[in-house]
Amino acid sequence: MGALRAVGDAHGGATPAQVALAWCMAKGTTPIPGARTLAQCESNLAARSLRLSAAEVASLDAASARVARVLTPDTAPFPKKDAFTGLTLFDS
Repeated sequence: MGALRAVGDAHGGATPAQVALAWCMAKGTTPIPGARTLAQCESNLAARSLRLSAAEVASLDAASARVARVLTPDTAPFPKKDAFTGLTLFDS
């Protein structure tokens, strides 16, 4: 959270959520954020105007690399069968 806050402070007080969305977009992905209120929706939309520098993206990449992974293919492999139908599932 510290890296998200630091980047947000450098962008006029952008929230960590806005920085996270801008980081995803800077990496070429299309995030699909949730919003329960109009204020959250407006905050999510405001992330579109954030333009992160390459150094900021690298800083966020480095910060995320330090976060321990909760799920990995070794600890929680993709299920082989659907729990409800029993149909075979395939990794894509």
